Amino acid sequence: MPKEAEEIPFVTIQLDSSSSEPLYVQLYNVIRGSILSGRLKGGLKLPGTRTLAKELGISRNTIILAFEQLIAEGYMKGKAGAGTYVSREIPDKQPSEMKNQKIYEDYSADSKNKKLSSLSSPSMRFMPENNFIPFQHGIPSVQDFRFDLWLKIFNKIMQRFSTKQLAEVDGAGYIGLKTAISEYLQTYRAVNCTPEQIFIINGSQQGLYLISKVLMKENDSVLLEDPFYFGVRDAIRSSKVNIIPIPVDDDGIQVDFAIKNFPNANFIYTTPSHQYPFGSTLSKPRRLKLLEFAGENNIWIIEDDYDGEFRYTANPLPSLQGMDKYGRVIYVGTFSKILFPGLRLGYLVLPSINLVDSFAAERKVIDRQSSILEQFVLAEFMREGHFTRHIRKMRILYRERQEFLIDEIRKELGGFITVKPSASGMHVLAWLPGYLDDKEVSKALRCNNLTAFPLSDLVLNYKRKPALILGYTAFNKEEIRWGVSILKDTLKRFF
Repeated sequence: MPKEAEEIPFVTIQLDSSSSEPLYVQLYNVIRGSILSGRLKGGLKLPGTRTLAKELGISRNTIILAFEQLIAEGYMKGKAGAGTYVSREIPDKQPSEMKNQKIYEDYSADSKNKKLSSLSSPSMRFMPENNFIPFQHGIPSVQDFRFDLWLKIFNKIMQRFSTKQLAEVDGAGYIGLKTAISEYLQTYRAVNCTPEQIFIINGSQQGLYLISKVLMKENDSVLLEDPFYFGVRDAIRSSKVNIIPIPVDDDGIQVDFAIKNFPNANFIYTTPSHQYPFGSTLSKPRRLKLLEFAGENNIWIIEDDYDGEFRYTANPLPSLQGMDKYGRVIYVGTFSKILFPGLRLGYLVLPSINLVDSFAAERKVIDRQSSILEQFVLAEFMREGHFTRHIRKMRILYRERQEFLIDEIRKELGGFITVKPSASGMHVLAWLPGYLDDKEVSKALRCNNLTAFPLSDLVLNYKRKPALILGYTAFNKEEIRWGVSILKDTLKRFF
């Protein structure tokens, strides 16, 4: 058996984040140098990418990119299910130490006319500046977030933070943040609520889990949009409910179909502002009919407004909750999609203050409360107006990126796939010819370091044409252009 890697002091590796040389290049050079010097001997198993990323405090993508290059050059070998090992035979041709842009070619204006096949080669992959891989979806433009303002507020709060505040526990959340959220929702999302109705959570996934534990009973019927957000199923699965798919069209969830076939439903989950992943918006007639159906039959509606702020053709639509006269809508919101993914904060707007205590009691089993310090910082961030300014800025930026992505696809792939503009949201659907398998296309793209989730993976019952989900919000024009080039090069193999 090969010797394990504990003796290798990877934790002593010093990477300089301020250097003009990317981290993946620095790591590549360190490991390659250790192999050439004999410090890392042939057959030695290397730490896993997750372990190494944790030890070095860097992105796992950075580790993967360095490892892929070393494997491509023959310095390391990957064994499926067994890990990564130092090669026993070092390649005869040993390239000199890698410098900037030697591992991953920058798709700049000067290289625009190079052959697409060279871009898809493992040794010529592009490294996005933010470490996210095109076309991952649901990710905000982190590099455009004002972390300087966030840090300034953080420092200000730390100077006046008391030990008493650090010891306070309120499972429903910090009242200052709940007040800021209530004011924002009433003004910008037409939500009818008081601060006391708001329940702070660690992201929408936790909110859905709490809803299932507090309100759902075994064998309850939960109507779920099809195609759907798989996180809903995962969050409510432990409650042993019956998940029933309801088809979606250009006007959102088909309410008449639900009423006719499932009049005794207990819950309806919907994303009315921007259906995930289909992209449609629930029409006003259907909204009114859905609310009436729920009110007259005591059905709970779970309104997930995960990216409702990002509407590009007009002002954001009023919430379903704001139209509810029966008190049957539970509104779910998150900050991770608006600000940055690492901020695991979201909120529920509960129809009744009486429900807050029930949710707080259930939460004690999980984690008692969200980070009080982050709640303080976010509350101040919102009170000072930075939150709404950030949304307005991102709305303009994301609209431009969506338009650029669609223009590039039409220019490069107009005869292959179809993409229509989306009035809101953080992704578009790229429809493939009907005879293609979107899972196979997605798999081929992953081999070229491109992410495009297949629509078919999110379909429960009602089959759709093959399509890819393309996120654009986290990527600049250069990265989008590169991604479309890889998409074009990959799709050639299927025609």
